[in-house]
Amino acid sequence: MISPSFSLFFLAVVFTFQVPGLQGKTKGGSPGEVKSDPTTCHNFTVGTPKERKFYSPNYPNYYTSMTECTLILTAPPENLISVDFRGQEFRLEEDVNCTNDYLEVRDGAYGYSRMIGRYCGHKFPPIIISSYRYLHLRFHSDETIEYSGFAAQYQFIHSQEKVPERPPCRFEVTGEEARISRADIPSEQEQFTQNHGVPLDCTWVITVRAQWMSLPFLYSLFIGNVEAAKLAQKRLYT
Repeated sequence: MISPSFSLFFLAVVFTFQVPGLQGKTKGGSPGEVKSDPTTCHNFTVGTPKERKFYSPNYPNYYTSMTECTLILTAPPENLISVDFRGQEFRLEEDVNCTNDYLEVRDGAYGYSRMIGRYCGHKFPPIIISSYRYLHLRFHSDETIEYSGFAAQYQFIHSQEKVPERPPCRFEVTGEEARISRADIPSEQEQFTQNHGVPLDCTWVITVRAQWMSLPFLYSLFIGNVEAAKLAQKRLYT
C-alpha cells in the first residue's frame, strides 16, 4: 500500500496557445495522431461509476494503440481516495522505464501534481491512497504492442484529519510583458499546506499570441521536495 509523501510547493506554467492533437509515429514511420476522444476513452474516464470502477480503453479486449486518456478522481470533502488494481489481470506492454504503454498516477488534481507512480508490464500496482481528495490518472499507449489492460476499483475513505476545502492557487497573466514569482502566492496558501500537510499546486495561465513567448527563469521558485522542484522546472504545459 502506498501512502504518498508530499512536496510543499509545485509550479506549473500553462500556455493557452496549443497545437491541435498530439503527434507520434506509426510502425511504418508516418505521422499518427494520439487518440483521446470520449468514445475511445470511455472505459477509463467514465467506467462504471455506480460500482466505482474504471478500466483500460476497450477492456476486456486489447486496448487501442496511440491512445491517451485522463481521469481525475474526486472524493467528497474530508475523504481520501484508495485505488486497487488487483482485479483479474494487469497487462500492459513490458518496459523497464514504462515509457511505451503505461498508467501514471499523480497525487492531486493536475497533470503536474506529484507523481505517485508509473506502472506497466504484468505486475499489479500496489494499493494507492491519496494524501488529499484528488487523484490524477493518465493512460498512454504507443503505436505498437497492445494487451488486455486492467480493471481497477476505487473507494472513498474518511480522513482522520479534517482538512477544509482549499481555494485554487491560479493566476491569469496577459500582456506583452509580465513577471511571475513565488511572491504572487498568498501567505494563506502556504500556511494551509504547512497546517494540513497537503501539496500546494499553483498554476499561472499565460495568454499570448501564438509563438510569442519567452520565459526565462531568473531564480528558483521552489521549496520542499527537491526532486519535485526539478521536475516542475522541466514541465511547461502548452
